[in-house]
Amino acid sequence: DGASAEALLHLAQELARGELEPLLDRIHVLLVPRANPDGAAHNTAGTANGTPLDADHLALQTPEARALARVLGDYRAAVLVESREYDASQPYLQPWSLVGRADALVQYASPANYPEFLRKAAAEWFAPALQQGLQAERLSSAPFHRLTGATPQAPLDSDHLNPARLANAQALRNSIGLVVASRRTADPMQDLQRRVHTQVVALTAVLRQAAERA
Repeated sequence: DGASAEALLHLAQELARGELEPLLDRIHVLLVPRANPDGAAHNTAGTANGTPLDADHLALQTPEARALARVLGDYRAAVLVESREYDASQPYLQPWSLVGRADALVQYASPANYPEFLRKAAAEWFAPALQQGLQAERLSSAPFHRLTGATPQAPLDSDHLNPARLANAQALRNSIGLVVASRRTADPMQDLQRRVHTQVVALTAVLRQAAERA
């Protein structure tokens, strides 16, 4: 997603020679600004063969998902953040004539058989720090969700138990998994600065918390 990629490139600059550089004395940081270049080119979650990358972290049918799995297997991340965007217009317009309001949808992974210590660390350390960072910048947030249909009766699904999601797949490898989705409308350039700022604030809060708990 555009805002996520821009945010991660900004964080790379801050870690290399900015105010976040001291964090590298305590933690190692791995950034993947664009995991799905074909999807980014066509403004879609699908890869070149049409498979949604965000649902392929268990079957690993796409080369993009396999590449991420190899990297994460090599580095064994203690904390992973799935930085993405959510469509605040189309899913809400058709059934309700509304648009999504929250600047960010936030969730921590909690799949079945997840170690209790990691669940508590995500819920009591990382999620609150992330939320407080957003609130300090007057950015709104809500629990991550998606619509499962296009009617007014369509239920909301948090998708938090789906093992094919990156954060959940990584959580089952004993990592703390988080999802931060910034608010995007049909125009990929609309509110881009605010969307990038939302991601930077959220990811910076996670980095600082990781360094503090290292």
